[in-house]
Amino acid sequence: MILQEIPIQTMRPVLAILVLASASCGTWGRLPNPIDLGYGYDKDTIVFPGGTPYKVIDQFTGETNGGTWYAKNDFETAEHCGTHLDAPYHFDKNGRKVNEIPLDRLITKAILVDVSADVKDNSSYALPVKKLEEWTKTNGDIPDKSVILIKFGWGSRYPNKEQYLGPSDTDQRYPGLSEEAAQWIVDTKKFVGVGVDTLSLDRPGNPKKPNHVKILGSDMYGLENVNLTSDLPPQFDLLVMPIKLINGTGGPVRIIAH
Repeated sequence: MILQEIPIQTMRPVLAILVLASASCGTWGRLPNPIDLGYGYDKDTIVFPGGTPYKVIDQFTGETNGGTWYAKNDFETAEHCGTHLDAPYHFDKNGRKVNEIPLDRLITKAILVDVSADVKDNSSYALPVKKLEEWTKTNGDIPDKSVILIKFGWGSRYPNKEQYLGPSDTDQRYPGLSEEAAQWIVDTKKFVGVGVDTLSLDRPGNPKKPNHVKILGSDMYGLENVNLTSDLPPQFDLLVMPIKLINGTGGPVRIIAH
């Protein structure tokens, strides 16, 4: 029997199996188990200075008049609090807002650049371009529409605010991308997002936020306070799930490596 004679209804289950099989083969195979790359939200969640900290403002647990168990919470928080996404609009007046980011930029691939051994306790560390070039020499081509995650090793300090953020809101200390590295990421035209295990895409002390301007202004989104404390390979599949905030400049996000 030739393929053309097989009804499409009969072939659909077979095609589905072939698609799943092809997705699990090759360099970009799935991880053995999904890994959550986000921190939970509670009273210790770190917020970017000036933002509204996460707080439960109303809570009820008990029974309804009919005797049914019932629980509910009302909360408030800044968009840029905890593990969160920066939409392009955050630093580009013509950029996409949270609800406008296409799904094929959120269900995608990721590469991990691990510089934690170089950083150690050096809060002044600025990621050099050579570390990005080394990744490509070791691991090969970067796939289109992928997310680059930079592991500085800072996640081990979370949620201790003084160790993670710095002595105070006005004296912040943590490593980050150099401006040259941010430009290299933009120039590849391969990435849809950039994530870091620190408070910001920019190193502290520069009010102009040049990395935010470069990256978000190039229609990429940012992921900040990413939990990169788990062992991860250099490349894997990624699911980025922000709250779909209409006109949002950013928002809480669940990030899954799988």
